[in-house]
Amino acid sequence: SYPDFSFSLKTGASYKGFYINAVFQGVTGYKQQLNEIYSLYNSSLPKYQTYHRDNSWSEENPNAKYPKVQFTTVNSNNRKASTFWIEECDFIRLRSLNIGYNIPSHFLSDLKISSANIAIQGSNLFTLSTLNGIDPESLRGYPIQKSYGASLSIGF
Repeated sequence: SYPDFSFSLKTGASYKGFYINAVFQGVTGYKQQLNEIYSLYNSSLPKYQTYHRDNSWSEENPNAKYPKVQFTTVNSNNRKASTFWIEECDFIRLRSLNIGYNIPSHFLSDLKISSANIAIQGSNLFTLSTLNGIDPESLRGYPIQKSYGASLSIGF
């Protein structure tokens, strides 16, 4: 359950007052046993995700990759340890992106402002993963939360 390689890349560029900074993070060689995602333990219907519907056996979907979704107990067959449930969990994620503009000082001098900057930023904007429909870090159907923001910074 430990990745062979963890990495991150911070990159940026600027041109005529505009700038962009990005941080990517990911892992490779990461495997996990994911048997719990195909069982609904203790009647936990709120955990039901699209991968339960799309990739599980049913009479209408007899060639599905995974067994029938069922409400289970700890001793159910769907929850027993097996190499069948081991999956590659490699991913790369855009952790943060910041795009902004530094307003030139000659526009600000009449206003008695020494510096001004306006920017937008976002976190966890996208993930490329070997898993389908499952977040590789939370290992559940629920993705890591995205966030967005804007800022205005003024110096006197």
